[in-house]
Amino acid sequence: MIKKESVFFCFTLLIALLIAYSNSFHASWQFDDEHNILQRESVHLCDLTLESCLNAAGGGGALTWLNSRPVSYISFALNWYVGQDNPFGYHVVNFIIHFLNAFLLYRVILRLLQIDGSCENFQIHPIAMLAVFLWALHPIQIQSVTYIVQRMNSLCALFYLVAFYLFLGLYGKSKFVLFRIFLISLFCLMAIASKQNGALVFLSFILVLLVYGKLLNVRLDRRALRLISVGIGLVIGLAFLDSVFEWTSFYSGYGYRDFTKMQRLLTQPRVILFYLYQLILPNPGIFSIAHSFSLSTSLLSPLSTLVSLLCIGGVVISSCVAILKGYRVAGFSILFFFINHLVESTAIPLEMVYEHRNYIPSFFLFLPFCIGVVRLIYSRKYNVAVRGSVTVCLCLLIVLLGVATYIRNKDWATPRTLWAAAIPHGEDLARVYQNLSTTYSASTAEGLKARVLLNMKALSLKDSTRGKAEYVSLRNIAGAYGEFGDYEKAIHYLKRAYDLIPYDQDALLLAKLFFRMGKLDEMKGWIDRIDTAELGVPERKKYYRMISIYFINNQEYEKAKLRLIEYIELGGDLTYPYALMGNIHLGVGFDDMAIIYFSRITGHQLLFDAYLLQSYVLSEDEAGIHRTIKEINSRYTMAEIQKLIHDLPHLKNIARGNRNPSLERVITKCLGTADVYLISK
Repeated sequence: MIKKESVFFCFTLLIALLIAYSNSFHASWQFDDEHNILQRESVHLCDLTLESCLNAAGGGGALTWLNSRPVSYISFALNWYVGQDNPFGYHVVNFIIHFLNAFLLYRVILRLLQIDGSCENFQIHPIAMLAVFLWALHPIQIQSVTYIVQRMNSLCALFYLVAFYLFLGLYGKSKFVLFRIFLISLFCLMAIASKQNGALVFLSFILVLLVYGKLLNVRLDRRALRLISVGIGLVIGLAFLDSVFEWTSFYSGYGYRDFTKMQRLLTQPRVILFYLYQLILPNPGIFSIAHSFSLSTSLLSPLSTLVSLLCIGGVVISSCVAILKGYRVAGFSILFFFINHLVESTAIPLEMVYEHRNYIPSFFLFLPFCIGVVRLIYSRKYNVAVRGSVTVCLCLLIVLLGVATYIRNKDWATPRTLWAAAIPHGEDLARVYQNLSTTYSASTAEGLKARVLLNMKALSLKDSTRGKAEYVSLRNIAGAYGEFGDYEKAIHYLKRAYDLIPYDQDALLLAKLFFRMGKLDEMKGWIDRIDTAELGVPERKKYYRMISIYFINNQEYEKAKLRLIEYIELGGDLTYPYALMGNIHLGVGFDDMAIIYFSRITGHQLLFDAYLLQSYVLSEDEAGIHRTIKEINSRYTMAEIQKLIHDLPHLKNIARGNRNPSLERVITKCLGTADVYLISK
């Protein structure tokens, strides 16, 4: 009978989730997806080798491995191997994980209720089924399902639930105990390796022991309970001392936050009550990727701080009393919620509010309600009309949750819809306007205006990262003007951003802007500020390219050659190093070597072919001149050639060897005709 009920449950749950999430599978990449997946080269898996997988996991020692969420990154890497940057496959995997979590939670609740023994056997299945439907279809879970990068959260929950299910299986079991304990430990480690807050599973185990008191058919005596209590006290005491004296690096992040540790501790009780409000009243309009939340600076400022602390304290005490009076499931469910908020909703310097933090804590939150409702439906104290009405209301509640999830998923369709929906909830947060601005293209006047106005609005606002909001706004404005082609304004705003936070990447961007304007002396001034060790490989290549052109045009050929050797050592496409090496050899009069380098360029560009033509002219190789002119005329239109002839005198940012005939004279005389012209030096 249980198997049939489980099959029915799986089928109905799958259909319900597919309907609720049907509009999420083609949602685009969002927010942190960018740097965790799209820009993280280690997860761009090209072959299924052990080395590639370890590289995707982050490498390092055992502790580093656990701290770097390797299981999550390996899952992203496997997704990339199958479908590269197509988000559809990632959404499918996230959905499957969520469905598996719902099924595992169903099995965990069945086992928990069997251990508890307070419910009739025929009531256990409908209670578990209802509780899981309410949890799985709730719109607050969207951030752990539709938000691709938060697979870290849902994957952690998957291994957490497996470990928890196996742990509950120790009640009444006496076979294969060591093997079961090994599996529990393994899945706990997998949970932590998916996301660090999986470590709270151990506190959840202790909660089970304290509430249900027996394991492997052996009752815990007072001495055992005292030992457990002492252990919990030591852990809490060490955590408190660490938060005061900061022995670990957990609290180093406060150096760049605009709130203190005490302010975060005082604010989080209000945040947790806000989460409970969202869980109890799941209106799709109250959910957002960003929430404005005023800081609590003392117990009485605002007064809701003290009220929230008293409320939470009262709920915790009431839960303990409920357990002592025999209402163990109710007390356990509520205490489980608070215990699993201990990492992300206490003193660690994370963002104040994120809805995905409720994915694991809310596992059992709906269970007491479901027990009460199912008992009412099966109770003979009430007539058929009352029980039927309650059943209809439950069905309607499940439908409304699915509709709310479907509606909220619409906001996740694109970055623009997501951040536009966040404005009512984060109207005083700079990052809401900053992220919304990036969804507009500045290649048009309208897009430029939107980008600039949104970032101007953000300039007057603050965010949770100290001093970063103004910097990001100025940098975004500079990027908008740069994309539009107004380099003067781009430089103005980027200099202001650099004055706030002098990043080497911004110095490089300023150098690039001056380079595009042909102001190579100003470019050199900014390049001299850069520490290349702080740059990534693509940025270093840009650095070497620009500085080499500067040295070539100033006839400092040895310096240019040294930079190009470093460029070549970085690997990858060698088009620019070969072109610039060719120019160096033209500059020093080694025309034959210049021809060799220009001939190595595989991708054809008119400018590089023009350099090759100049090399043949300077070396007086008539066959080479004739052949190159013929190839150029076959590859490019006359309009393209005429454009280069027109633009060359104005191009200040290309390499020019100090030789006659000049590049301009060569292409003016030679190109656009089938005849071969030899130009005297």
